Amino acid sequence: MGEMILLLREVRKDEASSEALHKRLSIINNLMNDQNLENGVELGLLTEFIQILIFFMNVCEPKECEKEFRLTVHCFAYCFKSIVAIDSFILLPDGLSTVVKIIEENKDKEILMNAIRVIKNCLRSKREYILILRQVPKLFTTLLKYTATEIYGESIIEKTMEALRNFTRKTEGLETIEDPKELEPLCRIALTESDAKYRNSVILVLRNCCKKQELLKYIKSTKAYELVLKYNNNY
Repeated sequence: MGEMILLLREVRKDEASSEALHKRLSIINNLMNDQNLENGVELGLLTEFIQILIFFMNVCEPKECEKEFRLTVHCFAYCFKSIVAIDSFILLPDGLSTVVKIIEENKDKEILMNAIRVIKNCLRSKREYILILRQVPKLFTTLLKYTATEIYGESIIEKTMEALRNFTRKTEGLETIEDPKELEPLCRIALTESDAKYRNSVILVLRNCCKKQELLKYIKSTKAYELVLKYNNNY
């Protein structure tokens, strides 16, 4: 595990070539397993990953380190299989803001998928849920704007809906949705994408939103409400 930490620190040396960076990151990827993960988090693994992500976003030319950045995000997202990682992450300086920035600034499907996975897993924990709301009160809007769009395909929308289901399961999250019209893309997807694999996930998000009166009123004004009622009757 100490080897992994040292390799991560070497990655940030900007004199390293793209080939050398990729080689080091590939070694790190091969070292990622459940046992190493638990020990690594305790030794500061997440902090090292965050610093590398910031390094790639602020120092490297995007086209020059695209593969390396993608591999780093992949390894970073793997960390969130661990409850210890989830508990530690939200308290890290620049941790959550870095992941949100990745979502806002990237169009690579694999990178987006892994960044959304991090958010989704963190939203499962009650403590992390509240801390996320405090740090990113407009998270619902961010996810809808940048990833809940057909241009990314079914896999990204499905992963986004999984995150939004976690987000909308609590009233604290629903209270951050100030404009009911923000639900328009969800209602549209539910009504028009009848064959999409993610359609039920969209309906589940809308069902959660019905717990807030203002949002319920808006959903009732659309035909999407009929889908919510039908889902409730079927399940």
